[in-house]
Amino acid sequence: MTVPGSSSLRYRLLRGPVALEAMRVLACRRFAWAGGDACAYVLGASHAVVLRHAGREWVEMLTCVPPPRDGSACSPLLTAAVPDTGASDVVIDLPTEGEFPFRGMVRLQRFTLLPHGRDALHMPLDPANCLTHEFPARDACVPRTRLGWNVSGSRLAIETVHTYPEEGCGIRSETLIHLPGGGDPAVEGNNATT
Repeated sequence: MTVPGSSSLRYRLLRGPVALEAMRVLACRRFAWAGGDACAYVLGASHAVVLRHAGREWVEMLTCVPPPRDGSACSPLLTAAVPDTGASDVVIDLPTEGEFPFRGMVRLQRFTLLPHGRDALHMPLDPANCLTHEFPARDACVPRTRLGWNVSGSRLAIETVHTYPEEGCGIRSETLIHLPGGGDPAVEGNNATT
């Protein structure tokens, strides 16, 4: 079986539920945020974060395969490829109209995998706000996914690192989302920074 590489990763923001069980859930943790809740998932195909607020649901995914088409009501709001080797980071403003009531941005970064420490998450985290999964080693190289989050009022910061040792690279995603009117003056409009 061929294992998908980093170039097959796609960032997706979807409206509506996604059958994540079909994508092999390896670890998950639920947490409260902005009057709703969220759940972080490490998947066999990478990661997902489900956001629930005011009776609606959105899913952020960075995966090698598209979400299952099992009759679920999910619809895409945004799709983006990870940057190629040597390319600049990809920075995307999240949709500001329609079905997505939050504001924010996503940064996707490819980096060279070094022997020590480069696959760590950058943001300071409480250990309870972090999931790590190591995949079966190939030729003594251990691919891993790290997913962490911080909640501060109406603000949610999500960071992930997915390593591809056989390619000598990793992919980092950083998402910053806030609910407008949530009383968080540190985040202004759609020009949020991490």
